[in-house]
Amino acid sequence: MWSGTCIGHTEDLKVLNSNYEKLTKDYHIVSVAIFMTPEGVKEFLQKVEINPKFPILADPKGNLTEIEKLIFLPATLIFDSEGKLLNNYPRFPLQRLMSFVKSDGFDF
Repeated sequence: MWSGTCIGHTEDLKVLNSNYEKLTKDYHIVSVAIFMTPEGVKEFLQKVEINPKFPILADPKGNLTEIEKLIFLPATLIFDSEGKLLNNYPRFPLQRLMSFVKSDGFDF
């Protein structure tokens, strides 16, 4: 989850994009732009020159923030195959996620 209001979000999106293939061999990645319209997301991505390899959903009203309390934006939420939230990380913890992928599973 992210918003176009911070440079850190841009960097995390770039890292996610460049590591997409490694992270999605057995897992799915969906990005959610909160408090942004679909048009705002498109404009932001064009401005920062990111052509995402992953789907991005827009949540203009920030409804997801009512479902899960966010401590920090951007946030990385990990769900199991049944949709149960397993963990909520601040930012995009690439090294931690890569270790889960390499160990062939998420262990929470």
